[in-house]
Amino acid sequence: MIRNFRSQAKQIHPAVLFFAGAAFIFSIESWHVINQWDLEVYYQAAQDVWAGENPYYDPDEHPDENLTILTVYVYPPLFARVISNLHALSEDQFRFLWLVFQSIAFESLYWFGLNLFGRRASLVSWAAFHAIGAFYDGAETDFRAGNTALMEAAVLTAWGAYRLRTMAAGTWLGILFAVKPLTVFVSIWDIVLKRWRAVLPVVLTAGGLYLLMFLDRPLWPLYREFLDSSTFREIMEEHTAGIYNNATVSVAFRLFSDKTLFVPIWDFPPLAYALTFIVPLGLWLATFSVWRKLREQGIPENIRNGCGFALLLPTVLMTTPRVADYTLVWLLVPFFFESWRSYSENRLTSLFLYLLAGLMSSLPITGGQLDELKFELHLLHFRYLSLVLFWIAAYVTARRECRVGLPNRPQTT
Repeated sequence: MIRNFRSQAKQIHPAVLFFAGAAFIFSIESWHVINQWDLEVYYQAAQDVWAGENPYYDPDEHPDENLTILTVYVYPPLFARVISNLHALSEDQFRFLWLVFQSIAFESLYWFGLNLFGRRASLVSWAAFHAIGAFYDGAETDFRAGNTALMEAAVLTAWGAYRLRTMAAGTWLGILFAVKPLTVFVSIWDIVLKRWRAVLPVVLTAGGLYLLMFLDRPLWPLYREFLDSSTFREIMEEHTAGIYNNATVSVAFRLFSDKTLFVPIWDFPPLAYALTFIVPLGLWLATFSVWRKLREQGIPENIRNGCGFALLLPTVLMTTPRVADYTLVWLLVPFFFESWRSYSENRLTSLFLYLLAGLMSSLPITGGQLDELKFELHLLHFRYLSLVLFWIAAYVTARRECRVGLPNRPQTT
């Protein structure tokens, strides 16, 4: 049966599968247009920019508004400028178009992932990716919130796949930096390995866009004023206190400080500060070592690139100060393709770790649990634990490549 699917896949043009997949995802996620709270913020910011008004929160203008990151625009001015060109759309039309963008981004993950991990398309893998991805919590949450995480994942995967072949990939990443500055950590990969040709377009594009934003009056001064405001600090403190931030700093302070809404396991803030720096530092040093060993031992580029990318993303996510539930959709491509490779090469330890990480990332945290703020909630920070497991899985896989060297692998499809 699987062989029949594979033979049929060769007769189907990739463009047909691409649009069929995007349409499928759009159809099952379309009911989320009634939510999309982040998109509502983007839409209002676009309208404000087009009307020449301040898109950033001013407490004097909104004294009765509930201050939360869900209702305040926090991105750099460029994003608001770009989407302001859609000002003529009604909010319903804007939501519909955004869902189309998200569906296309989701579908592109499979095709970029094939290139990045050196695989060939098949109906089996295509169907499996959609079956898993459609219910992967990070993807589901991004559709529900109307956020940009799926588009970020698509850019990051395309950059990982093509950055060594075309400088255009660096341009895509530079544009992403201008919208989501914290993604800058992914460039460490090429900096450590001294791939300056891959780094140069990223720096030039991001630098050029920030120069344009700096010259953008009055939006840039308003943005800087917002970043320096007590409003922004309050938003960041509120987010750190919440269970929905899966960053190392947030988990550390929830566990070892009374500065959040949760009762700490041990109220010792110095430990929280120490973990915030020690954990990322240790992960990066281990990651640097593996990247270099993969290159020194002459591992084929497609395997080295896939392993490096799979290890890079959880390291970045455990370093940045803000990791929302939907941000974990960055891990969908390495989760799927590394699980696939582990299965096809009979690497049961890696496969088990990847599957456990995927399961843990999708465990539900209900509103009732958050309202009760139970002490037991500290014992399993589901999303953060999934990040830890994912990093371990990627590290184990990459280290095995370093030990094996150049194995005679079976032909994979």
